[in-house]
Amino acid sequence: MAIRLALTVVVVFAALSLLGLQLLSQSLNQGVQLLPSLLVGAALVLMGIVLGGFVRGKVDRLTYQLDLPVPLGTIAQVTVVSVFLSAPPLSWPYPRASW
Repeated sequence: MAIRLALTVVVVFAALSLLGLQLLSQSLNQGVQLLPSLLVGAALVLMGIVLGGFVRGKVDRLTYQLDLPVPLGTIAQVTVVSVFLSAPPLSWPYPRASW
């Protein structure tokens, strides 16, 4: 599947270059260059969810041992996931478009 997608992208780039459509070729190139950033972002969100579940289990166990009636595990999980979601991107390769 990935090889087919890569081959399709190469063929589309070649066709756009041969037709002289540089604007479309540049836009498609920027879209392809954005994919690694999206994958890193998805991996960070997944790590936040997994780490949040781990923290929730630990905090729930601790609050049960301390006999606290407050759902601190859920609060801890939401906090961890929100920290991962609010993290700024490492580098944004393109300036935002002003419509």
